[in-house]
Amino acid sequence: MSAYQVTIQMSQQTVQQLLQSGFSLYGLHAAGMSGGRALPTVWFSSSRFSSSTVVSWTEDYQVYTSQSQVMPGAQITTNASFPIAPGMQLDITDPSGFGQVQQGGPPNAIGINNSTFAQLTVGLALGSSAGGSAPIHALPLSGNMMAVITPVPKVFLVFSPTSMSPGMAVAQASGSGVLVDLTGSPSQTVTFDINSGWQGGPGVQVFPSNQSLAPILLQP
Repeated sequence: MSAYQVTIQMSQQTVQQLLQSGFSLYGLHAAGMSGGRALPTVWFSSSRFSSSTVVSWTEDYQVYTSQSQVMPGAQITTNASFPIAPGMQLDITDPSGFGQVQQGGPPNAIGINNSTFAQLTVGLALGSSAGGSAPIHALPLSGNMMAVITPVPKVFLVFSPTSMSPGMAVAQASGSGVLVDLTGSPSQTVTFDINSGWQGGPGVQVFPSNQSLAPILLQP
């Protein structure tokens, strides 16, 4: 099970200004999938940060089902969740979202097979050092359809005064954010300054406020 870590370095002045202005740190996590109806969800939020803030996690995935509607600002409420790993598949056999996880899923990916006649919302959930486990995206899945989701070790970080809770579906970044790609490099360091914004090395991309998030976080 792979472990990842992103360290955010800031000056004490930046930290103080963020806290005084009511900013929180938000994180979103990438996943590969097909279909354009999915939305990223807030993975974690934290108002506890310092001049050297570490966000860490392991690939300890859960697959979840929900009856919540997928739309910007919606809170995704989980009906059921199951531990899962790439190469496994959830077979949903009850319209409420319950089922069984089995081996024999798609190689290097996670399968979700909805064998009921009800549309459900599904996706992966993941824990982090900044908070408990929460959905990382929300995907509408019609009855008798299957979704294939590939975990992708990329995270999007943003400081924002906008109040968002873990599990909330979001369409656009609420501030300038940074996409950190940890493929082949499980530990990365980025810097943030209240005036000049984000900076980082290879595998780090900075995006402006109001950036559409699904195209950069939910690519096939």
